[in-house]
Amino acid sequence: RLSGRTGTRTRAEYHVDADLGWFVLKTVGAAKSQKMMVFPVTSIEDIYTVDDGEDCFPKHVIKSLTSQEKAGLFLIVHTADDQNAEPTELFLIEDSKSARNYLLQHLQDLVRSKPSTTKV
Repeated sequence: RLSGRTGTRTRAEYHVDADLGWFVLKTVGAAKSQKMMVFPVTSIEDIYTVDDGEDCFPKHVIKSLTSQEKAGLFLIVHTADDQNAEPTELFLIEDSKSARNYLLQHLQDLVRSKPSTTKV
């Protein structure tokens, strides 16, 4: 996981709960410092990769990555439960472009299969 604001990296693990339609991200580290982010896949507004153009990402983020990391980089933009809130940006780096593409296809398939009115 990357901070779009600072470029700071945080090791994280994610999984997609296909039955419930949730994306779950948990930082890895000491129990007190662990953070979790959970949101329905239907709240995803857009997903960007470097294939969409490096200008989709902050310059300091792009400059801090190796070419292999750039290939695995993606940005998930999703809305919060509060419809008045600004969308949230989640910057992630997969191990490879193929792993990134597999996840993105899985998310697209889930979004298509879940009604957009899903609320949690």
